Amino acid sequence: MKKAAIAFFALGLLLLVLGIFPLNKMREADSLSEKLCSEIVSAEAFLSEEHPVTENEAVLKMLAGDYSKPPVEDKYVFISPEGIVFHTKCDAWDEENLKLLYEELLLNRHGEEIYSLSEVVVYPQDDEYAAATHQQTTVSADFRLHLPCMPDWSIFNLKENSGVITLYSGEKYTTPQEMASFLSHEYGHHYTFYYIFSAKKESEYWNTEYAVLRGLTSENSFVSKRDYTKYVENHKDYLIEIAAEDYLVLMGSPNSRSISEYKDVVEQINGNESDKYITRNARPQENMLLPMAEDVAGLADYFYGFIGEKAPEMLTERDFNIRLARHSISYDLTIGHRTYVNYTVTWDKPFGDEAVYTLICRGEDDDEYRPVRTVSGSEKASATIGSVTRERGSSVRILDDNIAHGKQVFRVTAILPDGRICVSAPLTYGF
Repeated sequence: MKKAAIAFFALGLLLLVLGIFPLNKMREADSLSEKLCSEIVSAEAFLSEEHPVTENEAVLKMLAGDYSKPPVEDKYVFISPEGIVFHTKCDAWDEENLKLLYEELLLNRHGEEIYSLSEVVVYPQDDEYAAATHQQTTVSADFRLHLPCMPDWSIFNLKENSGVITLYSGEKYTTPQEMASFLSHEYGHHYTFYYIFSAKKESEYWNTEYAVLRGLTSENSFVSKRDYTKYVENHKDYLIEIAAEDYLVLMGSPNSRSISEYKDVVEQINGNESDKYITRNARPQENMLLPMAEDVAGLADYFYGFIGEKAPEMLTERDFNIRLARHSISYDLTIGHRTYVNYTVTWDKPFGDEAVYTLICRGEDDDEYRPVRTVSGSEKASATIGSVTRERGSSVRILDDNIAHGKQVFRVTAILPDGRICVSAPLTYGF
């Protein structure tokens, strides 16, 4: 078959030569034909012989990554077995801590795409716009090869796409657990670009199977990042950001479910300060107006399918039986008679005392939830909202959290010890 194919190829070339050259150039054509026949004989001989397996070291190094020398000269460097270079100038992230960061990375579900991650960088300073970033880069190399039946010194161009994750605030967040949520989100970009968005134009993102499953269109999401100000201001509505968050929720490290202790208005008036950072128990996914990733039919199977794994059981939305009870207290103050109203919000604990529960709420016209109170262990599942008072002698201190006004949407998040997240069905209440 090889000889027949070569002969057919030679005949085609000969006819082409005859068609191109005029009759007075036939001698030159004959010479070219003889050279071609000689090349065919060489190729036949080459193909009929047994050849030892040879390796092109340059190609192998380019594809596998020659990381014998780091591409950077930072103070601390750790190179993983996959060739991922973790590096930083930050003293809080020495080589041992970078190794732990690598182990944290591995807690995110992954497949072959991990080999296309080239770097993880930790910067000590904050960034004005982001806690972390992911960039797609391309490594390109040209190789000249001399083979029979190929033009002399044929050039082959090989390209490899790779990802770089950058983590900021290394002096503030000094442990892998504190970086886990940022790392999972950025690895979500790496995962989704590798399997979903690779080699696609931004305008084609809406046509992907992912977008169809998620119900994302040009009406409810953005794709173009050309207007960076728009991108920053509408970050949660960008399709690639929604996809990265879905990865975090469905496949991210259990440590990415960072938890803060939020205090309600009663605890605050008694001197307990609430955490100011918004973490995963207050906002399990960045865009809380969309259905939770676990609740989208087929989405978990779609994500796990890329690495040939079966999706674990997801905790879909359920009713936590959120209830509100009104209370009021009146005072005759120097400014006149005043009545202060607050509400006790209670809910069920469908996962018992093992889960961490957090009450969150938003105004009906708002697009972001705010945390109210976190409950863990045997604590009663309740929180107080509205205006509360504290009497001291003849004086009365008043504190209002500005929640019990207009229409509010309440939900409860539950984070289990294994990192799974469940969010209650919303309850809308008019005050």
